[in-house]
Amino acid sequence: MNIAIALTGHLRNNPHNCIESSIKFSRHYSKNIDLFINTYNTIGSHVSTKNYSTLKTEWVYDRDSSAKVLEIINERFNPKNVQINKFEEYQKEIILPKAQKLLEKIETYQKGPKVFNPGLITGLIAQSSLRRDVLKTIFSSDKNYDCILIARPDINLNNLEPVNLKNEIYHVQSTPFFDRDRSVYTQNNFIHYKIAKKFHFGFNKKFLIDDLLFFGKSKVIRQMYEDFFNKIEDVIFQSYKSSPNFMTYTYGPTTYNKTLPNWEMPEYIFAKWAKITGISFKQIAYFELQNSENVRQFVLNKNI
Repeated sequence: MNIAIALTGHLRNNPHNCIESSIKFSRHYSKNIDLFINTYNTIGSHVSTKNYSTLKTEWVYDRDSSAKVLEIINERFNPKNVQINKFEEYQKEIILPKAQKLLEKIETYQKGPKVFNPGLITGLIAQSSLRRDVLKTIFSSDKNYDCILIARPDINLNNLEPVNLKNEIYHVQSTPFFDRDRSVYTQNNFIHYKIAKKFHFGFNKKFLIDDLLFFGKSKVIRQMYEDFFNKIEDVIFQSYKSSPNFMTYTYGPTTYNKTLPNWEMPEYIFAKWAKITGISFKQIAYFELQNSENVRQFVLNKNI
């Protein structure tokens, strides 16, 4: 069995343990493992709050060069392929024009919910574009891969239990609030929305699909590559057209007034797309973020 590991997004100051953990997890299935990386020339920053109110999300990076980190990665893991994008050029020339064009299309359509957090759209387009490009490299390779693991560079898979691979896409879920499932209720109207906010319940519950990690057989990952990552603007637009105006978290009281969900959430768009296409996603673990001055990584909370 041949396995490809695809890491995409900003490197952090300490991705080495995370990469090593991905390789260790993949060895449950095979020793034939190739590492593919699609990243930026800047290091991801440590932030306590995120601002998605504009298309350009300034908070996501700092200007430190990733060259030293990549040098260590090359020495320790010998990746099969590394793509390095100049972050500011990539955003300005590729991602932001796509996001702006999509936003204009949404505003012209005027039959769906409002856009409150356009930065979420920018982020999903950027991450999907990186994943599209690295998967294109994998599928164009001279080697046929049986399984593909897609992850961010800050996901530590130590102690993640292997699964019996079926025709499913396996994912992990973050648990940022109250150790509860990442899910939302969708409401039909403003009255139902106000009731849900006050009494912390809703009418139509939807479990979310986090974008931290995806793992599965090559054929199901290929479908995700062709119909999601490769068509991300259309996926977002279709989700917008059929999404509700009113949504609430199932989390505890403080989040209702601070971080109200909306249709632009990548986790919601993934879940909606999965339901429409009939692709089976299976949650296999809960992860939680550990964030300090020198370490930023998602670590296992519990296996499911």
